[in-house]
Amino acid sequence: MKIRIYSLLLLFSCSSPNNQYTELDGEIFGTYYSIHYKANEDHRATIEDLLDTYGKAVSKYEPESELSEFNETGKVVYRSPYLKDLTVSAKHFNGLSNGALNPTLMPLIEAWGFGSSDPQKLDSASVDSLLKFTDFSVIIDNDSMLTTSKDGVTLDLNFLGEGYGIDMIGDFLEREGIDDFKVEIGGEVLCKGLSPKGALWRIGIENPISEKGAADHLYAIISLEDEALGSSGSYRHFILDSLGRRQSHLLDPRTGYPIQHHLISATVKAQDCITADALATACMIMGEKEGKRMVESLEGIEALFVYLDDGVTSYWQSRGFNAEVLNP
Repeated sequence: MKIRIYSLLLLFSCSSPNNQYTELDGEIFGTYYSIHYKANEDHRATIEDLLDTYGKAVSKYEPESELSEFNETGKVVYRSPYLKDLTVSAKHFNGLSNGALNPTLMPLIEAWGFGSSDPQKLDSASVDSLLKFTDFSVIIDNDSMLTTSKDGVTLDLNFLGEGYGIDMIGDFLEREGIDDFKVEIGGEVLCKGLSPKGALWRIGIENPISEKGAADHLYAIISLEDEALGSSGSYRHFILDSLGRRQSHLLDPRTGYPIQHHLISATVKAQDCITADALATACMIMGEKEGKRMVESLEGIEALFVYLDDGVTSYWQSRGFNAEVLNP
């Protein structure tokens, strides 16, 4: 599960008053958002209102959100369409990923030390005792409310919440007749039309083992034509176990343990951002072999994987990803 999205996407465009592009930025879900769009009208107020309403529905950082109410009480009456949409989408991606995406892992996340609690020394019995609180099948949604049939089960929809929010803003801009825009939340991005330079949007993918700002901080560059990118990585977020070994912040919900493989970064390209966002995290949890099989089995899905083995990086990209790799 994606605990925190690490921003792997860097914008290669600039905005200017001369080309009628408006730039908005702010904070949501404990991260940033950045929106560029070309229009004569100023849609700032509507966009900010949409993001505010969305955050108040599904953000775990909002104590009064629908999601927070559900996690506190085990039930909530829907006050917006967003939490229901995300829950339905989470069930779809849970099945598509063979259980690799599961939004009920918070008890394990905190026990391993990636939440607000101190890390525990988890043995197999401890893991098994916590896995009983990570049964996504006990989450029940209907037209009016969300409930759970088992006490202590909570939801964290971060692995697709940013992608959904990006698509929501993208849909609004398109309804307003806007053809050229870039919407980014926390590193996930949706690009349509042309950038302020009059060319396709060019997006940089960060080198997962380089310091930001270093000469080799970009791993690849890709041009997007009405497409979205989602990225997930494991290299910088970890704890050290009792033997001094790195334990990734990403947990495999099928085992309850941190992932153990050589894949350290996955970037997925799709037509919509919720798919790119969710599947990037799924690939990171699945690992190189299972993730590659999933990508190659899905129409319209492309990916770039970066591996680290004995200090040496390598990569794989699917045939239709078409990135210029700078630092293999």
